[in-house]
Amino acid sequence: MKNSSLKGLLAAALLLVSSNVFAQNEPVVSEAATSSAVVLQNIEITKDENLNFGTLAAGNTKTVSTIGVVSGAFATGDEKAALFTLTKGSNVPFTMTVDFEPLDRVDGVGENAVTSVLPTVYTVEAISTEPLSEAVSFQGNAAALTRVLEVAGVAFSQNPDPKTLAVTTELNVRIGGTVSPVANQAAGLYSGTITLTAVYN
Repeated sequence: MKNSSLKGLLAAALLLVSSNVFAQNEPVVSEAATSSAVVLQNIEITKDENLNFGTLAAGNTKTVSTIGVVSGAFATGDEKAALFTLTKGSNVPFTMTVDFEPLDRVDGVGENAVTSVLPTVYTVEAISTEPLSEAVSFQGNAAALTRVLEVAGVAFSQNPDPKTLAVTTELNVRIGGTVSPVANQAAGLYSGTITLTAVYN
């Protein structure tokens, strides 16, 4: 009786030792993944030139092209097209818009203030300083895109349709336009603001 009990205990001990050996020899399987991120170069916009229509008489029309060529009323030598330089990361889509405030002037103060707006048409041209590819969504895949906005004789601010571009890393944005003072346009200096905005999509 003692012999059979002892044999049973020995068998149980051997089974326990065998189980521990198998457990210790069981392979451990693992795999590692890396994590990464790319931080894009900030979009930068530099204003190189202001848009200047120079001087003209009421009832006349003057155009300053996107490269500064003057037509219509006589040139005074002060005329210039606006010029912005935009730089960004390569191969990253982005959207740009242009906001135009009206060319206006205010005479008087308080309740007696009178605001006069100079009727203006703007032309925007965006030109890549690098070769463009099919990935760039200029209209017709052309290297230049022109938008014309009419400014009526009232307070006005409007965006052209956003234009999405990808491959280029540097873009010149030139802005010209046409001013057409009416016959009884108030004399004086008219001014407004043009704001170019760009953001990654």
